[in-house]
Amino acid sequence: MKQLIIIFLITISTALFGQTSNKIQEIIQLGDEWKFEEAIDLIKSEININPNDPELYYWLGRYSHYLVYDTRPFIHKSDQWSKEQVLKNFQKAVELNPNYGDAKYFLAAEYGARALEALKTANVEQYRKEYLDAKSWGAFPLHAIEYGKNILRSCDPNAILIVNGDADFNILQYVQVIEGFRQDVSIIVVALLERPYYIKLIRDGIPGIYKSVPLNMNDNLIMEMHNYKWKENDVIIPISDQTRKDYNLNDSFIHFKWHVKPNVGNNKLWSGTAILINIIENNQWERPVHFTSFGSQDLDGIKDNLQINGLTSKIVPFQVKGTNLEYDTKKFESIIFDPKNYKDYSDIKYNNQPRASGAFGQLSRWAIFNYAVYLFKNGDKEKAKEALKKMNVLMPPEILPLSNNLEMGLKSLQTVLEK
Repeated sequence: MKQLIIIFLITISTALFGQTSNKIQEIIQLGDEWKFEEAIDLIKSEININPNDPELYYWLGRYSHYLVYDTRPFIHKSDQWSKEQVLKNFQKAVELNPNYGDAKYFLAAEYGARALEALKTANVEQYRKEYLDAKSWGAFPLHAIEYGKNILRSCDPNAILIVNGDADFNILQYVQVIEGFRQDVSIIVVALLERPYYIKLIRDGIPGIYKSVPLNMNDNLIMEMHNYKWKENDVIIPISDQTRKDYNLNDSFIHFKWHVKPNVGNNKLWSGTAILINIIENNQWERPVHFTSFGSQDLDGIKDNLQINGLTSKIVPFQVKGTNLEYDTKKFESIIFDPKNYKDYSDIKYNNQPRASGAFGQLSRWAIFNYAVYLFKNGDKEKAKEALKKMNVLMPPEILPLSNNLEMGLKSLQTVLEK
């Protein structure tokens, strides 16, 4: 009789697990179709049945987050909504499963969004608190902090750093504002360049938090931002005597031509691109301008002028793509091959956030792989081999397996190097 009861309980448990799994798939399918309200209703009904399933709270927090930031204007957006419908659910998921990396990733995203809300009113105290709270919930693991610092280490002093989205931005803000690391660097988020409040923020700066960038649009122009009429054209940026001296250029380098193409709709220029042009144009090469390698960015027309410094590339007033100046080799090697910059790499194994940790871990490898290709093309096989050996020492595969694409690329490169 006892065996029959055990078998019965196992059968019921397996059936219930299968039902829950099917419900999760149904929830995800609704989310994939951007039917977030329907997904949320289904999740809430499922939580009544399975109140201790961390995955349900994760998806409830995630779709509640999407409702606010990724769909049409959400009239219920508020501090209370953020606390009760987003943070509370991600926190519940982490409480039920302390190793739930994706929930911690979205905690970073939500706290980061809340931090930006605080900046709208220059509430510096609240801004700091949001990032500290995020850290307390495990949103910024050691390997992510290390990766963020390596990005900033790749920047020249007093640089302007252009990043794509919140994965980079939040960790960079944490290390700058909370740890006080490389606060000389001004960070610009491409994904926010169509929002007037953000344009005012980067133009004016906030003492102790954000160093302003050279943007000369007044409030009226900012509030009237839109996608502008545009046909292919060159933006001309003068090259000063000092800039020529800094880069050891001869007098024939009078100006820099940025060939800009329409990039939204029919003969339209995205407002964010217009802002980037304004900043780089008004900067007049006074501050170094760097770009991160994570995510797509509006680099059309300047890709040939990006010199790789480490985990960033710096725009220079002459073509470097395909030349032996494509890398600032001294700076690249001092950052990418320094063992001290990987002391927390093994943390990926223990505090993995699948949505970001793999990318952070693989991008450093890709940086070395691409450098090895560059060395090979420039006739230095032995140095290329040495670079690949260092990659495995600094970032052992047993900590984070190689991505499939990287593994295939490495096999092809190593075959060529051994000939």
